[in-house]
Amino acid sequence: MIHCDKCKTVNPPEQRYCLTCHRDLLPGTSFFVRVLGFIIMLGIAAFAAWVLWKMYQAEDVPDLGCFVSSPIWWGLLAVIMPIAGLVFLFKRTPIHERYLDRAKRHLTLDQQQALADLNEALRLAPEKARAAILKERGKLLDALGQTQQALRDRIAVAEDASAHDAGGDVVSLLGADKDTFVNKMREQDRSLLRSAGAVAIGYCRGCRMPVELNEKSRCPRHPHRKVSDIRLAVPEDTKTIKAEIIENRKREDRKRLISWIIVILAILLLYFTFKYIIMA
Repeated sequence: MIHCDKCKTVNPPEQRYCLTCHRDLLPGTSFFVRVLGFIIMLGIAAFAAWVLWKMYQAEDVPDLGCFVSSPIWWGLLAVIMPIAGLVFLFKRTPIHERYLDRAKRHLTLDQQQALADLNEALRLAPEKARAAILKERGKLLDALGQTQQALRDRIAVAEDASAHDAGGDVVSLLGADKDTFVNKMREQDRSLLRSAGAVAIGYCRGCRMPVELNEKSRCPRHPHRKVSDIRLAVPEDTKTIKAEIIENRKREDRKRLISWIIVILAILLLYFTFKYIIMA
């Protein structure tokens, strides 16, 4: 059931507007939040402009040894923040974000309604926005006792290609290597998920097939052979994941074979063309 956040009336799940006060039961970001966000971004832009002015006047600005000491950074901040503020002020709230916000509001009011809203948000969300929704749904499923499905969602979040992009961008700005950071965080996620019951599966070149890996992400039979296509799964999904890995390998082998055929044909074509020119 949908609880109206204005008059607290309990509405049927299919209701779009409150039966009592007629408020939209799937609202976007409120006007107050939009204005507040716009003001904060203008404040950040003003601060960036002040720092630039101090740099222009050649006043002493502490050198922190990173991007924060660069006038380019402050210039970009002064230009981008007002634009971002205007976008935040006038942009319509995407429908998947509306369902996500309503789900968070219902976590303590009606968990089944929250789950239904998270499922709908996940169905409507673009690929890059799915990780945040899966993370929220995983927490809720854990609270509802659906541990296997919760673990599936946690695995999907950990395996998402953009799961640690934000943190990677921050460390790269601070001078560290983004790929090293992302790989380290992904390994930590996998370790935590395996301790929660997930199984690691990978393609072993020695066995020539997908196998369940040991604690060090190695094949138990061929611990020194390279393992690729490492995936995490709940125990009951291992057969499905192994079949997916085999299918992926077949597709890659077909692409590799086609590439070699094209290369060989190109070499032969060049050879006979060159030979024809010489003989002519």
